[in-house]
Amino acid sequence: MISSSSQIQLRSSIPGRERWEVEGLVWKSGIAEALEKELLSEKGVISVRVNPSTGRVLIRFEVGSQLSCGGLIRIHLHAILSQGSLESRSKSSRNALLHVLNSSPQLRRQAGIAGILSIIGQVITVARRVLLISTINVALSSAGVTAAAGSGIGTMTFGLVILVAASSVVDHFSTVAWAKLARSTEEAIRAPLLSHLQHLDVAFFDREGTGRLMNLVVGDIGTVGRFVETVGDELVEAVISISWAGGMLLWIAPSLFGLSLIPIPFVILAARGIGPLVTKRMAAASSNAKTYSQRLGNSLAGIIDVKNFTAEESEARRLAADGKAADETAVSAESASSIQYQAIQGIFGAGFSIAIGFAGSLVLSGEVLPNRTLHVLYWFPNLMSSLARLQSVLRQYHSAVRACENILRIMETQPQIVSGPLRLPAGTTDCEIEFDRITFGYDPGVNILKDVSFKVKPGQMLAIVGPTGSGKSTLVRLLLRHYDVQDGNILLNGQDIRELNLQDLRRTIGVVGQDVYLFEGSVKENVLYGLPTSSPVQLEAALDSSGASSFLSDLPQGIDSDVGERGKRLSGGQRQRVAIARALLKNAPVLALDEATSHLDYETEGMVQSSVRRAAKGRTMIVVAHRLSTIRRADEIIVLESGRICERGTHDELIRKGGLYASLWHLQNGSADSPVN
Repeated sequence: MISSSSQIQLRSSIPGRERWEVEGLVWKSGIAEALEKELLSEKGVISVRVNPSTGRVLIRFEVGSQLSCGGLIRIHLHAILSQGSLESRSKSSRNALLHVLNSSPQLRRQAGIAGILSIIGQVITVARRVLLISTINVALSSAGVTAAAGSGIGTMTFGLVILVAASSVVDHFSTVAWAKLARSTEEAIRAPLLSHLQHLDVAFFDREGTGRLMNLVVGDIGTVGRFVETVGDELVEAVISISWAGGMLLWIAPSLFGLSLIPIPFVILAARGIGPLVTKRMAAASSNAKTYSQRLGNSLAGIIDVKNFTAEESEARRLAADGKAADETAVSAESASSIQYQAIQGIFGAGFSIAIGFAGSLVLSGEVLPNRTLHVLYWFPNLMSSLARLQSVLRQYHSAVRACENILRIMETQPQIVSGPLRLPAGTTDCEIEFDRITFGYDPGVNILKDVSFKVKPGQMLAIVGPTGSGKSTLVRLLLRHYDVQDGNILLNGQDIRELNLQDLRRTIGVVGQDVYLFEGSVKENVLYGLPTSSPVQLEAALDSSGASSFLSDLPQGIDSDVGERGKRLSGGQRQRVAIARALLKNAPVLALDEATSHLDYETEGMVQSSVRRAAKGRTMIVVAHRLSTIRRADEIIVLESGRICERGTHDELIRKGGLYASLWHLQNGSADSPVN
């Protein structure tokens, strides 16, 4: 068990990052999340990841800060345990489902209807069982006596048929009602979760991975839905059956009722003794399943590269190994769960065997009247099976709680990139952009950009060039505030972009990235994504300016042709032209092109570049390029090398300097001649 005196060991340390191991933290998700939040509040700490599966704590911090990470972990761990954070967190997880059900009048109404139908259905079932036993008793006691008895049996049989029909009808509507409640509950969780995910930082998605988030949205929410769909009805059935069967036994044979309660303490001990093992293995199985889902998604997304490198067999083996690992942990979890289930069933079975023998002795001794014998023989196993059913309900409950913990963890994750209070004036057209002494790195202690400064005046075109990995695309991401700088400021019309409304900032910038992403749908739908309210004339103008009109006639349904998943039915150049049309249609005052024409041939590229310049006239443009011929007319070119600006000027000025830019130009053009005008 974890305590404030638990051993804390340093596992690895490099400048800006330390990894620690905390004894006893494994599977303590409540403490892990509380510790993560507390450590993040410390000055100088950049990011924290506390893994309850391994007990490891990864802390990233500013290089040069005098942080004692081990001391901070110990201090906050002591405070968390003193304040009972785990109890609060567990309570939060347990009440998550109840909170969802109470959050909507519609869900409460649906839950009420489903519950009432289940109660009515179980009352009819109990009545049917009572009438069945009574009918058998009458038949046995009236054998060969009178025709009147036969008439009574006929009436009771007719009543049984009516109750069976009524039970079937009510059970049908009850099943449908619980199914509707389950789907509504899933939607009540899914809608805010998806909305919350849309507003989280890019860094969050880098960290979590698509596969894990898909598993969360589909798998964990589905677990909660299945819990609602099945457990509600099962719980009503168990409670009513236990109440009626227990009451009958208490009335007929109190001693037998008392004997039926003896297995319960042993069941509780078995659940408590084996339960932690089941929880641990279930968590491991869930983690491995998510990892496998992530890797499978990555493999399918990169199927072209798999084939290009003839890696089908090795990829299949790797996925098979990952799948096997996931299967093994799943089997291990099921094994532990089966041990718990069989232990409990064995206890109930032993108790039932003893009790049924005792019931027989009561009948033989005359303590139970013959006409009540069937009641004892029927209701006692019914009571035992209902008690055993509660264990199944408990297992599903624990699964739903674990799913809720995963969902809550994401819902409680707050974006680090938050919107500022300042709004940009409506209709802003002139935008001046300034990068002032920018330093940034994706990982602590590893700076991609170092003291970068430049200014782009309204209507000007700035080009950014440099070797791969020099930080060119990172500048565009920082301008859009996908990440925040560690040092320096980015200004838009003199305002720090961190102070600007985030939606206003991003509406001001039209972007075409080097990795074009098209949504599944038609060409038209993808272009209109830039500005859904555009007129047909605006749409046509954007398509013409991007050069997309030239290939639309070659598509089966023209502009309404489906582009496929991620636009894979189009060529790379076609995807780029659609993306350019989308950005132009947005009509933003700033246009950022990151290798936007890299997939086009020289002739098409020249035509598209000319059209884009005309369409973007008056806009502030930032163009990231490897192909230097596309930026010769830029008002200023900055050359990045190792994250720093090593040269700046116009094309002609840089050629005359004979530095890195001139070297790149001559390399691409195959000559050392001076540039043409």
